[in-house]
Amino acid sequence: MFRFLFLLAAGMLLLSCNQQDRQPHRQITPAFYYWKSIYSPNPYETNKLKELHVQTQYIKFFDVGWNNDSKKPQPLAVIRFDNGYREILEYVRPIPVVFITNECIGQLDSASAESLAVQILQLVRDIQSVNQLPAFHELQIDCDWTVSTKEVYFVFLNYLKKLDPQLLLSVTIRLHQVKYIGKTGVPPVHKGLLMCYNMGNLRNPATVNSILDPGELKKYLGHLNTYPLPLDIALPLFSWSVVFRNGSYVGLLKIRASDLPVTAVSRVGENRFRLNKDTVLSGFDCRKNDEIRYESSELQQILQASDYLGQHWKDTSARIAFFHLDSIILQKYSTHDLEIIIDRFR
Repeated sequence: MFRFLFLLAAGMLLLSCNQQDRQPHRQITPAFYYWKSIYSPNPYETNKLKELHVQTQYIKFFDVGWNNDSKKPQPLAVIRFDNGYREILEYVRPIPVVFITNECIGQLDSASAESLAVQILQLVRDIQSVNQLPAFHELQIDCDWTVSTKEVYFVFLNYLKKLDPQLLLSVTIRLHQVKYIGKTGVPPVHKGLLMCYNMGNLRNPATVNSILDPGELKKYLGHLNTYPLPLDIALPLFSWSVVFRNGSYVGLLKIRASDLPVTAVSRVGENRFRLNKDTVLSGFDCRKNDEIRYESSELQQILQASDYLGQHWKDTSARIAFFHLDSIILQKYSTHDLEIIIDRFR
């Protein structure tokens, strides 16, 4: 009888463990960034949102740069909403994103930082009102702040929070801001979004892939589970071509390797090409012997990064945001591919 009860208890424990293993450990919801100056998703992009059951979209409303003439911050590339957007926003909740250059932050003092917070929130609300957008409950600030700018940047964020205490304020977090947290500090906001891309030195000819390198990711995130803010995660889906001349960086082209003219280039490495003659590529004047390094976000690399993140990330409820919603980019990934990536975090 004792042996029977022992076996029964062991079996029930094993069954319970198996059931727990099959249950999601985290509540994960998918999201997309929209990083164009005109909000007008085409049918392909809209269908992708529906297929993935996306209910949240980070939409860049405008940039803020420093105007050397006026010596003041200046809004740039303010978004315009085109026809048909209201139908999309009936089921996708927009989160306004404002990108601020670190140069701009570096030009501010405490008083002008507070003034900038007022101006930004007012412009965001003006865009919402003019376009009759749904009420937003979160605002995201995107800025690659540094040790020298953190003090005034944090003053700006604190004041932005005070302007609307009901508004959830989030910021983007770069990998170096996690690794060197003692120097860069923790922004005074409700949550962060970890940008898991643009992690290598783009301008270094020796870099293999500056967009996404799982090995490079691990160098920065060994203590990710101790980061004090709740974190959502952003993953790349984009690609580009980096142009070098005589070993120096000269430009960045939004052109795929498959679009390079075969009569004008020779492959000199796995993702490297050399121009055989002067050629205009995507409006850029390339010269003979220029080298092009094609960088992309390959599914296998995204999955490797996702596995590592899932193991070192403490949050139990979060968004996984893809950068960004663009039909040309998305054609490389099936809906099933994106679902697999999302599942790696559960």
